Amino acid sequence: MSKKRNDEFIDKNEDDFIKILPNEIIYKILNYLPAKHLVKECSKVCKHWNTIVKSSQYWINRSISEKCREILPPSEMINDSKYKWNFSKLFILRPFNRNLIINPSGELGLEGWESYPRSEKFEIERPGGSLEATFPGLETCFVSSFYEGRKFYRFKPTIYVSEMNSYRKDAAAYYSLRVKLHCGNINLDRINNFTFTNNETTFVYKKIVDQWTDPIWEKAEHNFSGYPSGNYQIFFETIGKDRMFWAGNYGSKCCNATVIVKYEFNKPYQKVGNYCEDVNNSE
Repeated sequence: MSKKRNDEFIDKNEDDFIKILPNEIIYKILNYLPAKHLVKECSKVCKHWNTIVKSSQYWINRSISEKCREILPPSEMINDSKYKWNFSKLFILRPFNRNLIINPSGELGLEGWESYPRSEKFEIERPGGSLEATFPGLETCFVSSFYEGRKFYRFKPTIYVSEMNSYRKDAAAYYSLRVKLHCGNINLDRINNFTFTNNETTFVYKKIVDQWTDPIWEKAEHNFSGYPSGNYQIFFETIGKDRMFWAGNYGSKCCNATVIVKYEFNKPYQKVGNYCEDVNNSE
């Protein structure tokens, strides 16, 4: 007969079949259940199951079994007392080592992005010609017009940021990626958000392309590390335009906007190389 020990858990007799199963067998059984159900329901079956669900070893074993070990902290960080890991939450939410940007290449139109100005905003196109050959898996990308267009994305702290960019052969173009770790509320005033210099909390990449340059896809990327402590949001801004001032969207192209939180908290800050001066000073 079952005996109620407390409000949450019900333990049966000591010879209960479930209790005598080895952990390895219980792990295999629990692996068939959705992770959310496991946390919400199975953790209430008995104290032993609750201990398993809360243990780091179960989630590490499950991540290995599902070939997604990278979503959990590396071995050298698991037992570090300064990190208070919730392994079940990390397994379910998977905030690390994946792209946090939704709709990175415009496959859902402009959903998730804010484009300015609204009259000459970024458009979505299917790249073709030589660009298709250099990036064969790409189905859509953003393309700017003769007027400087911007798109923004807001999200929580990050380490690695990147975006692919390109251009037409017959039109001179300008492209810039600006990313800033911002402490506090973010507004859309780019002058207040950017210092236009690379430092521990700001990354600025700019590229000016002349007419008749063979188009290729290039990646602007940066790893933030060694930045000051604090609660950060990320201001992610892409700027693009064509320098021929043609009516329509003939400016720079961009896709695969990426933000990935990595398990690299203690690496020293790597300085960013020098990039071209502001487009206004170059034209």
